[in-house]
Amino acid sequence: MSKRKLSRKYIADSDVDEEEQQQADEVDPEESSLLSEKKRVTVRKWNAIKMVDIREFYDGSKPTKKGISLTIDQWKKLKSFIDNIDGELKKL
Repeated sequence: MSKRKLSRKYIADSDVDEEEQQQADEVDPEESSLLSEKKRVTVRKWNAIKMVDIREFYDGSKPTKKGISLTIDQWKKLKSFIDNIDGELKKL
């Protein structure tokens, strides 16, 4: 088994055709929110799973392996930690 780009999940090579891989790797800047010059948050659907992808990019729109894709449940859990994280940041 091989790891698919953007570390979404492990799948067999035969499950992915070139066109599907290209579509999965392309990021439309209009669907992304910029965190900084090189970091973006993108909401996308992959294999019928809604994901929040927080990732670093290079050359404008090429994704790197540096990032994380969260399912909706993981995203909601992360959001529930916001007040605690803000509190800890104030202590620093």
